[in-house]
Amino acid sequence: MASSNQFYDLKNKRIVLGLSLCGLPTHAQGSLKPIQFLQSRNNEIIYRFNRKLSEFLEPIGVPVFDTFNLTLGVHSYVGTHYGAGVNMIKAQLFLKLLDQRFS
Repeated sequence: MASSNQFYDLKNKRIVLGLSLCGLPTHAQGSLKPIQFLQSRNNEIIYRFNRKLSEFLEPIGVPVFDTFNLTLGVHSYVGTHYGAGVNMIKAQLFLKLLDQRFS
């Protein structure tokens, strides 16, 4: 896990350079995920990774756009990628986040 110096350095650089950051954790895996990947890339592992990413970014003011719950249980034609409908919803929600955050 990151040290407090890493938090300070990231926050300080973001402020000084005028950077706008947004955390984009991984979405949930679909039921058609190939069996060989389920041990190393299953939803429990993804959920824990997303939680740790949020715990790192949120204290320094970086918004996190987490679509895990949005995609949990949704059909994915290859187990990783979602169709146009899900991606359109994700894009609309992300644009709304940007609008709220930066306007």
